[in-house]
Amino acid sequence: LDYMTGERIDSSLVKDLSQERRNHLGQALLDLYLRELFCFGRVQTDAHIGNFLVSVSASPETEPDRVILLDFGAIREFSTDFLFSYAGLVRATFSEDRGAVAEKGTQLGFLKTCDSEEVHREFYEFCRLVVEPFGLERNSYCWKNNNLPKRLADQLNRIIQAREFRPPPREALFLDRKSTGLFCLLSKLEAKTQSRELVEKAINYRLSQISEHSTAE
Repeated sequence: LDYMTGERIDSSLVKDLSQERRNHLGQALLDLYLRELFCFGRVQTDAHIGNFLVSVSASPETEPDRVILLDFGAIREFSTDFLFSYAGLVRATFSEDRGAVAEKGTQLGFLKTCDSEEVHREFYEFCRLVVEPFGLERNSYCWKNNNLPKRLADQLNRIIQAREFRPPPREALFLDRKSTGLFCLLSKLEAKTQSRELVEKAINYRLSQISEHSTAE
């Protein structure tokens, strides 16, 4: 165990940091999550505000502020097959490849081969919303006063209405818990992020690991 000191994300000290420094912390939170999922295959799924601290730098020009993650009691491991398909789903959504989105969605258990075209269409729109914060290559994504959670909930209702109810894959529930917590943290920071490059790097790493494993076999 390590004893770590820092400031809460919602503290006045962190709130008073410059926009640039808060943006950096937002990028760090996203980078950590993407590394957990696609590189480590192990995600700390309890992303509430009490499990994070900020180490505020006294010399930000030379040493940036750091995010500290606490409490590893809620770790979820993800299988290689799930991560490969999930990385492919993200890439297909970025590429607006509806066929590949349907293929990966079926592999992951979100879709069934018997699902109607309407279900496939609504699922594709849901995926587009999920990757919305990560799709911008040049402009920053503003997490404050953002109605993305409501739009996701509304789109999920459309999927449910288009088919008989069935629970999503268990892995998706843990990722939803994590992403919901991250959204709240980034909103508290009022961060503006550009994370497309981070996502591409993470999914490329995961897909390359699969390729190397297949070659070795």
